[in-house]
Amino acid sequence: FLKHFNFKAMFSMDYASNNGRTYLPIMKVYDDTAAGDVVTLGTGKTEVSQFKENETKVQSDYLLTYTNSFDHGNHNLTATAGFTTYYNSLSRLDGARKQGVGLVIPDDPDKWFVSIGDAATATNGSTQWERTTVSMLARVIYNYKGKYLFNGSFRRDGSSAFSYTGNEWQNFFSLGGGWLMTEEEFMKDIKWLDMLKIKASYGTLGNQNLDRAYPAEPLLSNAYSAVFGKPSIIYPGYQLSYLPNPNLRWEKVEAWEAGFETNVLRNRLHFEGVYYKKRTKDLLAEVPGISGTVPGIGNLGEIENMGVEMAASWRDQIGDWGYSVSANLTTIKNKVKSLVQDGYSIIAGDKQQIQHAGENKDHHQRLHAPDDGFSRNGGNFDYCQQEQEQHAVGYPPGGNEKRHHVYDQNNELRSGVEAVNDGIAREILTEGNVFKHGSFPP
Repeated sequence: FLKHFNFKAMFSMDYASNNGRTYLPIMKVYDDTAAGDVVTLGTGKTEVSQFKENETKVQSDYLLTYTNSFDHGNHNLTATAGFTTYYNSLSRLDGARKQGVGLVIPDDPDKWFVSIGDAATATNGSTQWERTTVSMLARVIYNYKGKYLFNGSFRRDGSSAFSYTGNEWQNFFSLGGGWLMTEEEFMKDIKWLDMLKIKASYGTLGNQNLDRAYPAEPLLSNAYSAVFGKPSIIYPGYQLSYLPNPNLRWEKVEAWEAGFETNVLRNRLHFEGVYYKKRTKDLLAEVPGISGTVPGIGNLGEIENMGVEMAASWRDQIGDWGYSVSANLTTIKNKVKSLVQDGYSIIAGDKQQIQHAGENKDHHQRLHAPDDGFSRNGGNFDYCQQEQEQHAVGYPPGGNEKRHHVYDQNNELRSGVEAVNDGIAREILTEGNVFKHGSFPP
């Protein structure tokens, strides 16, 4: 009985140590508008920086496999159970210094150490984290007479990334089946067809990877300071680097596919095609902060991917020479199904909010409308104020939208009018309004 079992234990370790130094010289560039036709970039001071980083990865796998055949080889079974662990840690130190008064740091690699700079300009920082993953898994592979194929797997994964929310454990599974049609009696007489298999599968996967080891436990950043007491003492203030969702959990992917494989012309031509559909749920993403707010991290939505994958290859031999030619084609269609809630959007890219400040021409663009130009209830508009520029996820490239409030000569906001993108002022209320034309000057 034990001859059907096989046990395997595997251990691996990866240790990396990296260090580096950077030198920033004084950089001057030509500018015909500056005095002497030369300007200095940045702070105008030389600077050196150093870093040292160590990373460790340790993995262990324990697998027990059972293999057997029954009923004179008609039923074939392979079953595997296992336990795996993974550990990853990183530590990094950074430091930098600028030159002192009149003491330029030489452009010499032998001098590129932070001890050479001005101690009063020293900056430093560090990055450190460690995380672990534990998995229990099982898999069954079965076939009947080599033509009816089935496989199924199950795994339970635990990640320390979600230990602060209590959602560290998640279950995943997959099911697949295939039919080797060329093993059927009614296909035996087709000489040019060497192999034809129909296949389909469905399964779930998990993702825990963000650029933070513990996304549910944000670091504190020194954002503000305040003065208290007599004599006055400056006290640093701290805030969360971002706002995590208290129910943060695994990102989950559900995927299915169906297709076929075939070999023809004495197995020289191979062709396969698959239609797939994948849906990512509980998407792990960060919402950037707007108007001074800090970013947020959560399971924010759902994305769907679908398409077709096809591949063909030709293999042959001429005398002692063998050659092969292959080609593939893949299509993909992405669709954002939801983002947190209906009507929600994630804004990315440059954003600016401008408040009206009288006649400040830096904040306003003049709108000169002649008497026969743009009018609303007989009143000419003096200028408009840019309110917001935004680029939303899912908009096409170049789809930025600029909207403007329009004000009259008495500084009164005309709420029924806006200007969009090309500077053309447009009525957004049609009842009782007249629209002719109006635009920003070049």
